[in-house]
Amino acid sequence: MAVTFLAGNRAVGTSAERLSTFTANPAGWVELGRTTLGASGDTIDVTNLSNKRYYMLLVNILGTGGHNRAWTVLGNGTFDTGSNYAQRYSQNGGSDNTNTSLNLGMGAPNLQVNTNIFDVRYISNFSTKEKLQQNFTCWQNTAGSGNAPHRSEQVGKWANTSNALDRIRMYNDDAGSFDTNSELVVLGYDPADTHTNNFWTEIGSGTGTGISDITLSASKKYNMFAGYIKATGGNIDLYWRAGSGSIDTGSNYARRRMVNGAADATNTTSSAGDIHVTAVSTPVFVWGYIINRSANEKLCMCWSVNQSTTGAGNTPNRQESVSKWANTSAQFDHFGIVELGAGSIESSSFLKIWGSD
Repeated sequence: MAVTFLAGNRAVGTSAERLSTFTANPAGWVELGRTTLGASGDTIDVTNLSNKRYYMLLVNILGTGGHNRAWTVLGNGTFDTGSNYAQRYSQNGGSDNTNTSLNLGMGAPNLQVNTNIFDVRYISNFSTKEKLQQNFTCWQNTAGSGNAPHRSEQVGKWANTSNALDRIRMYNDDAGSFDTNSELVVLGYDPADTHTNNFWTEIGSGTGTGISDITLSASKKYNMFAGYIKATGGNIDLYWRAGSGSIDTGSNYARRRMVNGAADATNTTSSAGDIHVTAVSTPVFVWGYIINRSANEKLCMCWSVNQSTTGAGNTPNRQESVSKWANTSAQFDHFGIVELGAGSIESSSFLKIWGSD
């Protein structure tokens, strides 16, 4: 391993010098391109992409009233519409389904929807290897807190082993179309990157019981959050809330969740969205994404792991959930994780939120 020397050829320096050395390369996810539809259509293309080892796709499809499905089509120079894709997916916690030799692309399950979709996809991109995709999706379902959202998880591959990709398309093959303002944002990351214009910037944080209502520094369209929550004084059930001006505690949320591989459960007209609703007294690590458009319901995807009893002889617990805040009049500028069980949130617990437009 190469040694980086400080001023005066010293291998050991002051704390300030050591800090500057470790933060000299703060590169993270950077925006490589985006396309926002100016009129309804069946394709959203982002082309001329820089060659990055990893891509993150933020997809927000607005429905026009007909059914939509959003396939990922990849290519180099031109889009590959040959039978070079395969996928495996599950809908609403059901059994796996598979498709092979697809020419439509990958990433679109058979659940037909005519409402808004929020999608986060990851792609690994190495020129001599098949391109692998992970995909997580939340569908709004019928508007209102009386209707729980749908969810899907999918893995897919583009069987190209000769090129790095340089273009990505969202393609709809169903009877509807992508409405105006539907959007594809492509982020890239490579370990060799040195840029400082990261896409995600911190817009809020809190500790202890302060994580229940964090005033954001700005309202952003795309939001990512992560937290580590510990219990004190009993078991905790964890949920998220959002609000404009203040946290909304009304019955304006709906949610769907899976716990430890069991069948999905749903709750509607609820006072909060799901984080980790199985009562626990040991730490919970959580992360998730939320789309925050003023005129649309706010869709959230969330994953959590609970330590369970200490030691390698005890397996942790997991939860996957999708939720929505059925507000269609404002962006949220308050966000928090609340405890609605018998215990309390311990003072060293923390929550951070990052955002970007």
